[in-house]
Amino acid sequence: TILLRLRIGAPSRINVERQSVTPAPFVIEERTLYSSDSWRFGLPTVATSGDRTTVVVYEGDEGDRHSAQRYQLRLQYDRAQGAVTGGASEERDADTGNWRDHEIAALFNVLAVLDSGEGSVEVRLSFDRGATFGQTHRVSAGGFNGRLIQAAFAADYTLACLFWRTGPDFTSELVLVEGRPSKTDGTGSPTEFAFDAPVVIERTSGDVTPVIMGTQYSSGGDLVVGYGYSQIVPNANANAIETKSQFRCATRIFGETDFTNTLVEELISFSYDPSVALRGSGQGLEILYAYEAADGVRLAHSSDAGQSFSAPVSLGDDTAHMPTVLWREQGGAARADVVYLQRAPEGNELHLAHWDDFDLASAPATHRLSEAIRTPGAGSRGMGTTTSVAWLGYDATLEGDDVVVVFQEQTYDFVDCLPMPMPAILGQPTLASSPQAAGFTPATPPPLAPGLTTAMPTPDPAHRNQLKLIRLD
Repeated sequence: TILLRLRIGAPSRINVERQSVTPAPFVIEERTLYSSDSWRFGLPTVATSGDRTTVVVYEGDEGDRHSAQRYQLRLQYDRAQGAVTGGASEERDADTGNWRDHEIAALFNVLAVLDSGEGSVEVRLSFDRGATFGQTHRVSAGGFNGRLIQAAFAADYTLACLFWRTGPDFTSELVLVEGRPSKTDGTGSPTEFAFDAPVVIERTSGDVTPVIMGTQYSSGGDLVVGYGYSQIVPNANANAIETKSQFRCATRIFGETDFTNTLVEELISFSYDPSVALRGSGQGLEILYAYEAADGVRLAHSSDAGQSFSAPVSLGDDTAHMPTVLWREQGGAARADVVYLQRAPEGNELHLAHWDDFDLASAPATHRLSEAIRTPGAGSRGMGTTTSVAWLGYDATLEGDDVVVVFQEQTYDFVDCLPMPMPAILGQPTLASSPQAAGFTPATPPPLAPGLTTAMPTPDPAHRNQLKLIRLD
């Protein structure tokens, strides 16, 4: 006979009390947009245009949970009518890595959907807010797959398409392709785009593991790209190898062709997913740069158009990851928000760091936007169910001076071990300069098209996946 006496130990990474986080008091809308029972559902990305919020997300075969086949589902939420409409298209590649390899950007009637795979990056353009797609542009990846794409519109309809791919010498390259309207209708709304030759923003000294990037145009047409990568390098002092991560910011002032490329921070660790937000333009452009480090999310600030950055401040605990930073003027104040995922005992939760008027020296208010919960005794195995935010399960953007967050809550009744992202072999660009117009002029809003019109089914609360929207004042 063996007698064991157990007692609760000191707090540790796996033995912690749940921290108290205040729910956000400025949530002005919460809504479930869609539900799915498919195991391939997920990886949402969001953009806004007028009173429409458009979401691109993957959907799969609900009858075969192990099937790698999926299709791309487009959803559109009409805030004025409270209606959710949608459309879908076949996905060219099977799910092989769980990276979000599609992105979306919108401006007035123009909707751009980017996909990577099959040796190219594909840009599909809709000129009627998603009802139809009138133009497709493909950028060759030189025999390799482009990965980790990103997209953004400037206020004059200039479209930035960014992605990583491998060069001919198997180094990694960050590539920019910009498109501009070449034809418009009688209201000035574009009906066709012309695209520049690819521009290499960064060519690394060797093969690296890049991360999801953030990009944005300023109100004056300046382009900022926050990106990063990790690389395994030798450590001569320790007679070993180590993982080194760099977070960088590339800034191109409107009217110029060259980028200022600044190292924000270098770390000895695997690190992930920078995001940028902008205020002002030109040489006085301010940049907020959020990224994930070993101790959680960090936020740095530049007041000189990305030539230098402040020492970063830390947000969340050491499980905080995948930040999105947003900056908006409201009532004369520069409201700043950093949305990020953070681990709780039962899974991932959405958290928020908020400044009513941004000052990096002052501590933000922190709030929880979603809650990871366990329901004892539920589920098909009687082991209880767990509900939390899924892998890469959210995206956030601005709609006017409001923040819109779309996220996927996933419920499962056993340990759901998703495969980690697979290393991607990337593809090759050619060097070219990027022409700029003499003066930046924002586009005049045209009459808005009706967009997607096919009604979507009412969400089923019993489905394992719930796609939800939160709007913050």
